[in-house]
This record gives sequence, C-alpha cells and structure tokens, in this order.
Amino acid sequence: MATKKEFDKRDYHQELTDKLVAKMESAQNLKWEKPWFTLPPMAPYNVETGTRYSGCNLMSTALSGHNDPRWLTFNGMRSYGKKNNLDLKVRKGEKGTPIFKAFVKEITEDKNGVELDKPRKIVFMAYAGTVFNAEQIDGMPPLEQQKRRDFNPVFAGEQLKDSLVERTKLELVESPRGAWYRPTTHTVGMPKAEHFKSEALYYDTLLHEFGHSTGPALNRKMEGLHGSESYAYEELIAELSSCFMAAELGVHHDQYAHDQNAAYLNSWLKALKDDKNLIFKASNAASRASNYQMEHLREYLYELNMKHTATPQQNELLESIGVPERVLKQLHTEKAEEQLESRQEERAQAIEVSPTPSMDARQFLETLKTEQGMAPQVIARPRPSMGMRM
Repeated sequence: MATKKEFDKRDYHQELTDKLVAKMESAQNLKWEKPWFTLPPMAPYNVETGTRYSGCNLMSTALSGHNDPRWLTFNGMRSYGKKNNLDLKVRKGEKGTPIFKAFVKEITEDKNGVELDKPRKIVFMAYAGTVFNAEQIDGMPPLEQQKRRDFNPVFAGEQLKDSLVERTKLELVESPRGAWYRPTTHTVGMPKAEHFKSEALYYDTLLHEFGHSTGPALNRKMEGLHGSESYAYEELIAELSSCFMAAELGVHHDQYAHDQNAAYLNSWLKALKDDKNLIFKASNAASRASNYQMEHLREYLYELNMKHTATPQQNELLESIGVPERVLKQLHTEKAEEQLESRQEERAQAIEVSPTPSMDARQFLETLKTEQGMAPQVIARPRPSMGMRM
C-alpha cells in the first residue's frame, strides 16, 4: 500500500490532464469517429452525502470508465455501510479516482512584492480526496434503475431556447452559412432544423452555441481571431458546456459531428500538454455556463407556474429539473426563521410559567422561622434572562 508521503508526491492535476489527452489522441487516431468525452447515463454523485459532481469532478469521474453513477470516499464507504448494515470493502487492486475542491486566494501583491491598488481573487482547484465507484466495492447493492426523465429532449431544448431569448434578450436568427454566435449583438445564428441529419443533432449544435452565448454575462474574454489559442479555448468551453447541458436535458451529444471540434482538436491537445491546469479552468467555466443556462430555464418555468399559465408538460419539466436556486435559499431561510421563532416562543413560555413562591410558601417559611427560630437555607437560582422576546 502506498504511504502518505508517496500520495503527497502525486500530481493529480497532471494525471487528469493525461487521461483527457489520451482520450483525445484516441479519437484523433480514429479520425474523429469516437467522442473523446462522454458522460454516463446518470450524473455521478456521492451516494453517502448526495453531492452531485460537476465541473472537473464530473470530468474526473467520467474519465474513469465506470457506468455506475454512485461514488464513495473510503470513510464514506464505512459510514454508508454502517447506516445500511452492509459489509463494504474496496476490491483488492482497485484504484480510486481523485476529486477536487475550489479554493479562493486573495492576491494583494504583484510578483515583485509591490502592493496592488485593488486586491484580486483567484480560484484554484486543489486535490480534496479519492473516491471509489460502486463497481469497485464488494458488498455494494445493485443500482436501482431509475426511470429516464419522461420529458421530450426536443421539448426541453425548445424551452431552454425560449427562456434564454426572453430572459437574456438573446437573438436567434436563421443562418444558411452555419452555426455561430456574435457577442457584439448577443446573437446566435442557426441553419434550419430540417438541414440537420436529426433533431438531436440540431439541438446538440444549438447547445454548443448557447454555451458561447453565456460568455459576456459570465465575464469570459470573447476576443481572439479564428484559429488563435484564445478562440480555441472558448470553443473547448462551449463544447464541454454543450456536453453538460445535453446530460441535463437528455439530448444526445454527438461530438464527432461538430466540425469545429475536429478542427480544434490539435490545438486543444497542445494547450493541454503545455498547461496541466487548463482542463480545470475550462471545465469549471463550462460548468458555470451550464448552471447559468439551467437557472434561466428554471426561472422561466417557475414564473409560468406561479402565473398558472404553464402547460402540464412545462410543469413536468420544472419538477424534473427543480426550482430556481433563489427559491430554495428563500425556503431554507424561511424554515430557519420559523425554527428560531419557535424556539424563542418556547423559551418565552417557559419563562412566563416559571414558578414563583406562593403566599402559602412564604407563610410556611415564616412559620418555620417563628417556630424554630430560623428559616431553612434556600439556594437562590437565577431567573432565566428574557433575551429577545418576539
């Protein structure tokens, strides 16, 4: 077994990059007939905590080659096994998959030690631990096959399009010269749907352009000429974003059908080999782009629901993808306030009904004092503080 010191020497960032490079080179050798990155049928998650993996963790788990979406840390496996009365053990010889956590560092000085006028923050991904897939764990119960979302992916794609057009003022125009996005006018151009080999391919391509359309709102640099490194990097973000969104909406993702992907494959490979942190930057940017789109879709459907103008199909889609994040936060806040108010009421009631010496008791003490010449010792207990009474 490897020692802690040996684990500390591992370069997990480089290992993840090497896995992705190998996948890309394999696709390249097959003349782009095989996708270099695919997601499992269900989004990967930690079965013990319920945490759903996203960004570079989604990529790290997906590149492991396992089809079961359930993952556990070593300690999580013990806890999960104990809770569910399971004897779980990692199969001998199995290797774990690294997961990462985002940390924010504030930079107050430049590289020469000169204090900056305005501090800036950088986000970096650090190794956070190792997880094992359910397929690697003996004693793990079989995966219960969950019913596939019953909404139509074409319908989901149309709802996303409507939400981005209405909420972000995105302009969608017909384009006979291919698919594109123009940041200066916030416009997406798309050929007619009937010009694609399938509806799925149309929406898959549309998701790629929607990924680009999030750039201005998320403060990505949308500059650089066609063929430049910055242009290729933006293409990588849009491609990963479309992959993440395809998984969210149930749209079939077909990477090798995207001409721009094949064209940029060599530049992506070179950039990844030169910078082991590039895939972390790209996958996290793509995850933000995906979350941005999904929140607009949730807000759009939620508003229709609150106005009682949503169709049954729209309500089913909302139920499947969940309510907006702000609504969840509001519900959590209201629940916390209710719990606080309940505790304060209980405390106030306890104070109001706290016993005080009755006249009979005082008379009894006086009687004892008179008869015995002394009163029994009484230990004084402080009255609870009123605090804030609501």
